[in-house]
Amino acid sequence: MFSKKELQTTKTFIDRKKGDILNSKKGSDGDYIRDLQSLITLENAVDKKLEQTKESDIF
Repeated sequence: MFSKKELQTTKTFIDRKKGDILNSKKGSDGDYIRDLQSLITLENAVDKKLEQTKESDIF
C-alpha cells in the first residue's frame, strides 16, 4: 500500500520523465513510443490508486 504522498511523488516523477522523453533526440521511434507507453501505463495506475484514496477519505 502506498501513501498519498508517495503516489503524488510518483506522479511528479512521471511528468518529469515524460518531459525528458519528449525533449530527447536519442533512440529510435520504437524506443520513444515504448518509453511513453510505459509511463502512461504507470500514470494510469497511479491515477486510479489516487482516486481510490480520495474515495476512502470520504468515509
